[in-house]
Amino acid sequence: MQTIDLGLINSSAAGSLAELYVNRLRERDEITDAVGPNKLVKAWPPAHKEWTTKAVRDAYFSSPTLPRLLKADAIKRTIADGVNQKLIAYAGKTPSGQYDPLIFDPATGVDEADIEISDEMVIIRAKDVEHIIDPLV
Repeated sequence: MQTIDLGLINSSAAGSLAELYVNRLRERDEITDAVGPNKLVKAWPPAHKEWTTKAVRDAYFSSPTLPRLLKADAIKRTIADGVNQKLIAYAGKTPSGQYDPLIFDPATGVDEADIEISDEMVIIRAKDVEHIIDPLV
């Protein structure tokens, strides 16, 4: 719980009180419409080589260090952009511990509609996926 000073409010500050609150929270980077893939990589928990897409989404709604997303599906765009920029890989984790599919080639590309938010789908940092693709690296 925190107090936010809204300052002097006039009729042109916002169309509604809710809009005024949202605008103030945006100014303070408390909430956002989208987040870039670089910010996702920087927020990566150091103990994890892979991160489930569900845990990524949940982190943006629970961690005090990350901005809250206005729409839960915005994380799909972030993951797709990260894969297309070759910052992360997107993969399905099989019960045997293998990755199928493993998408890391921006030439094939991935769209946000292709991203599934679940415990079975994971993202992997570029530095870690290189060791999966070529274990001798």
